[in-house]
Amino acid sequence: MRTLPKYKPYGRSLLRRCFPGALLALLPLASGCIAESGDCPEDISDQDITVSLVIEGGLPSQTRADEFTEEQGSLAESYINIDDLYVLAFEIGEGKDVADGNSVLKDIIWSPVEAQRLPESVISSNGTQVLLRTFLSSLDYDTSTPFSIVTIANTKKWLADGDTGFSLTTKKEADADRNKTVTKLSDLQKVLSYTKAIGESAPGVSNTSWAPDNATSSGIPLFGIKRTTLAGYDNKFHSSANPYPLGTIWMLRTLAKVEIYVDDVVDKTIASANVIGGGWNTDLHLIPFQNANPADLNRMEGYSTSGSSNYGSTGQVTLAPDFTNTNFTPSTSTSPLAMTPTTRVIGGVEKHVFVAYLPEYTLTGTFTGGGAASNDIIRVKFTDNGQEYPLAIAPYTDGNPGNQDVAHWQYLLRNHIYRFAITGVLDEKVQLIVKLMPWTAMDVNPVFPGEGYPEIPEPTN
Repeated sequence: MRTLPKYKPYGRSLLRRCFPGALLALLPLASGCIAESGDCPEDISDQDITVSLVIEGGLPSQTRADEFTEEQGSLAESYINIDDLYVLAFEIGEGKDVADGNSVLKDIIWSPVEAQRLPESVISSNGTQVLLRTFLSSLDYDTSTPFSIVTIANTKKWLADGDTGFSLTTKKEADADRNKTVTKLSDLQKVLSYTKAIGESAPGVSNTSWAPDNATSSGIPLFGIKRTTLAGYDNKFHSSANPYPLGTIWMLRTLAKVEIYVDDVVDKTIASANVIGGGWNTDLHLIPFQNANPADLNRMEGYSTSGSSNYGSTGQVTLAPDFTNTNFTPSTSTSPLAMTPTTRVIGGVEKHVFVAYLPEYTLTGTFTGGGAASNDIIRVKFTDNGQEYPLAIAPYTDGNPGNQDVAHWQYLLRNHIYRFAITGVLDEKVQLIVKLMPWTAMDVNPVFPGEGYPEIPEPTN
């Protein structure tokens, strides 16, 4: 019988600084193995496979040859609530190379419900990274068959009233009980309520945009997937002290981020910024499926391209959401939404910024009844007068909104930052410099100390 030995929880000093109110709740990690106290569960078979997995609350940085300059997410924007985390293994399916909506659930590796998860699973976290260890049964896994691991986090506060969460049935459970139906990947799709999340984070306030707050365990809903195999596993080399590494699952944020600030050359101060009524959606899809049946994940860059770094795994969304073929029509707001004033370090300088985290939204066409363009959704006021200035979500040329011929200007896309620097006001219009940036993970450098236990490093911001 093999056991997972005791180990020190990762990132204790970070948790003490960043989660002062939640430190005691997080130290036990709600896991089957309580860090630094008690024995970890025993493996049930000498033939079981010890594996480890890292989960990151963001995407990796990439070298890009297009218009994009990437930006790292903050601690709050990359936060993973381990009490609201699912780690699930899915069969890819016969004749398929990558998982799709018809792929079936193989194992519940980790769930907030202790009775559901593999009893051998243990996790630790520093807030933006999670390290998981578990035993996989050699009766269910081999070294030649690829499978996919799916991760979902931070959804509990976003579920609509009456939605009790994820109902999970593995293939083994369904085979043993004909009254049960196996869970498919498409069954994990959820319609998340943005307005519900606003109410959860600010009770009684309905007109201010939602913002992540790791101190209250309020994170952006995240989805991740990784195609993996046990091809390199060697039972003579890998053990509980040296688990087989399955790699890193990168998670995709479900929201877009819009930022507005005044450039240093302009002698103006923003008094308020709002997203107009009708200019934002009140709900969103958790998983970026491209179609309904079969549901595929080809919105993500390189997902179905063999040999790509994202093959069968999480990638940046580059294709627009299809609100027609996914059987989901988002609800459009009827009231304005105040953007949140905050500060951000941009280009090494702290700026006063107005920010909104928003669901994906159609920017093309015109509003119902005609007239204003659908991307003309922001209104800005300055402190020196009461005049309201319109601001369109678009690339700008000579101070005017430009062509919307690519997906990231036709829609607000999840996991993208739309940043607007106001450089002046001319002829009743604001002059702008616009940057569009894919969101990446926090900049961390993994350190692997002795005794075979990787230490999750502290985030840099």
